[in-house]
Amino acid sequence: TLIYQGVGVSLSLAQREEEENIRGGGYFLQWKGKGIVIDPGFNFIQNLAEAELTAGNIDAIFLTHGHNDHYIDLDPILTLLYQLNELQQRKQLGLKAFLNGDYEEALKYFKEGLSINHSDEILIKGVESCLFHISKPTEVKDHTTYLKQKAELYPDKLYHKKIDLFLARSGQKTVDSFIPLSLDQVENVYFLNPETKKEFPEYKMDVYMVPSKHKDLQSDSHCVGLRFELKNNDNKVLFNLGITSDTEYYDHKAKINNKTSYKNLSDEFKKCNMLVAHIGSMQKPEFYWLKEPNKEKNLKNYLYPNHLGILGLTKLITELDPNILELVIISEYGEEMKDIRIQLTDILNNKFKNKPVFRTGDIGLTIKLETPTKIIVNGDDIEPKDIIESYEVGKVKYS
Repeated sequence: TLIYQGVGVSLSLAQREEEENIRGGGYFLQWKGKGIVIDPGFNFIQNLAEAELTAGNIDAIFLTHGHNDHYIDLDPILTLLYQLNELQQRKQLGLKAFLNGDYEEALKYFKEGLSINHSDEILIKGVESCLFHISKPTEVKDHTTYLKQKAELYPDKLYHKKIDLFLARSGQKTVDSFIPLSLDQVENVYFLNPETKKEFPEYKMDVYMVPSKHKDLQSDSHCVGLRFELKNNDNKVLFNLGITSDTEYYDHKAKINNKTSYKNLSDEFKKCNMLVAHIGSMQKPEFYWLKEPNKEKNLKNYLYPNHLGILGLTKLITELDPNILELVIISEYGEEMKDIRIQLTDILNNKFKNKPVFRTGDIGLTIKLETPTKIIVNGDDIEPKDIIESYEVGKVKYS
């Protein structure tokens, strides 16, 4: 399942013209029991919580480049993971001491845990039971049976969750101060170099690092897009998911990463069943191209630099096979596009005759990847061409 917590607008049916809730975000990919965060920007933690997920659901984080709307919540995620480890260890040690009859020691661990999460039921009942066994006050209860049941869920090895970090080199230089020197919360750090492929059997996927024509805080040479080949347990590719990240459209003559590209941007995503495309915004020069007599020859003179824009987006999609590409999620809208983003997808759906289908990447959008030929949006088991937009109070729902 790909859960998008991205830049968008959360709208109510009655007030969608008057009240907008602008947020940043990122992406959360669930595949074969692994939780993968991609570009956790502003509000990612809030969006993750609203999707009823926690830091404990995260196994890996990908950063495609070094702009803060793609990495700013990395530090809070690592902090939450530290607190989660501390909390789980206090519960685990408290339960072990309690079962051994060392109630003073157990009480210490349970109280330490409550300083991290004051509403945890195990810790609350642990404190009460320890006090009951130590002094037997009438105002507290004994929860020994409950605590024994909970203790059976905890492994003998002390709980300590770590995550893998996958960092574009420019992103790595930007966020290096976030990563603790002890690496207590980090298992492995991998660098995402453009034009490379990495196999990750433990995640049941291969990842291709797509060159990105984009300049961030560190350089214009080490930003990447991503293509995930998602596999089954027999190592067979079931689904291709592409995320352009921030890039302008480029062709095989473009200068990328200090060398001439031998591929169009579309060549990098030609296998994708689903594509998340970052539009950025639209600029006037893009529309002047409509009056250009030598459209193909002079296209690069009108492209939106650093982002796809409307011209780069449509150029990219026209070069992809509609028999392979089923769904395009338009993401990374500038705030100035909030009132036109749905109209834009309507125009594109009409222009491309719903092959592929275009949708806006709004907050709370959930997409299930069932097979290479079926995409389920927000739980409705229907073909992409039959998806229509509807709304619920307080959030965007696709059905």
